[in-house]
Amino acid sequence: MRRPHLSTYNLATHALPVYKLPLVPLASFFVMKPNTARRFIPLLTLCVTCAGCRPGARVRRVQPREHWRQLSAEEAGFNPDRLTAFASHVGGSGCLVRHGYMVHRWGHYAHPLDVASATKPVYAHLVYKAVEAGLIESLDAPLRDVHPGLARLNEKLGFKDARITWRQLITQTACYGVEESPGTAFNYSDYQVALLLDTLVLRVMRIPYGGVDEKLLAPFLSGPLQCQDKPTLNSGRSPVGRLRISARDFARFGLLYLRRGRWHGKQVVPLEDALRAVGTPHPPSLPRTQQVPAEMLPGQRTVGSGENQEAHMNSYSYAWWTNGKQDDGQRVLPDVPPDAYMAEGHAGHDALVVIPSLDIVVCWIGGFEGKLAFRYCEDGHRRANAALKLLVASLESPEAEDGP
Repeated sequence: MRRPHLSTYNLATHALPVYKLPLVPLASFFVMKPNTARRFIPLLTLCVTCAGCRPGARVRRVQPREHWRQLSAEEAGFNPDRLTAFASHVGGSGCLVRHGYMVHRWGHYAHPLDVASATKPVYAHLVYKAVEAGLIESLDAPLRDVHPGLARLNEKLGFKDARITWRQLITQTACYGVEESPGTAFNYSDYQVALLLDTLVLRVMRIPYGGVDEKLLAPFLSGPLQCQDKPTLNSGRSPVGRLRISARDFARFGLLYLRRGRWHGKQVVPLEDALRAVGTPHPPSLPRTQQVPAEMLPGQRTVGSGENQEAHMNSYSYAWWTNGKQDDGQRVLPDVPPDAYMAEGHAGHDALVVIPSLDIVVCWIGGFEGKLAFRYCEDGHRRANAALKLLVASLESPEAEDGP
């Protein structure tokens, strides 16, 4: 039986009979006659391709464009069975990204869903972009410049709210709605978040919420990151201003901060903002509010729950939770590398987790059985840690080459 010519094989559909191929030293390839050398081009292409895709091989870091590039679990350095067990443990909808490649997806990963308080870093991001665009003077500009009503609140407290800044709202230290002066206590409050968002949209951008996706979200977030699934702040299904985003689009946001604000060679977020956002947790010396109520603006709404919902656990940065050490010396996520940080919503049911030392971004929405089964971030941290412990244990190869 005549052996088929190598050039007749379709390498995508046929197994290559390597054992029958003539062995030719690579150096000889360059001195072959053109017709002879042409026979070996498919083989060399196959060898180069396989060398870059074998399990455990080093891969180059990338970032997605219109669509995500894919890697199998093995190519990304994971044990596939353990990775599947991790996703099953979390449940809901989610995805895992490593080295900038999509590695694993589950549930309704392409459907925009409400991520609750995990949205907070996105609000902070929008403020950074407004500052960069010259729409806000700086993070330390007082809100009274665009919201003069704040300067008329709480006369008996020295009109303290006239001193509220954008930075304090992002870091939950504005003390809006409680008696402490701005910057003197931690008050995890969704009234503060609503004040930040409504002031940004209605008074700085001067747009109605009907146009918020087109005129705020698109130029500052979904456009530059080439989001696939139309994230929205005005879905009609969640309270106005609450972000609905797919897991795979949310992973783009996490990857942006993993890459220190750079996206395909462009500094989308100023480097200083990107580093500060995930690396400046509150110190132990910052007290939690005593929650003595103070005057707020008439009709003040909330985008979620109330105020004084959480302690900062020495870990709350610019709307991201870092993996800091709590008062008892234990990290927020003790079974995860200390450089991890996350956005967390619904006390851990929704999360975007970034682990720089492992080059991982993982997102889940509506995770864990029983929606709102736990009330506080501390509970969510414990559940997230248990899940992430499974993820880290599934990793068999941590290496990657430098890239974007």
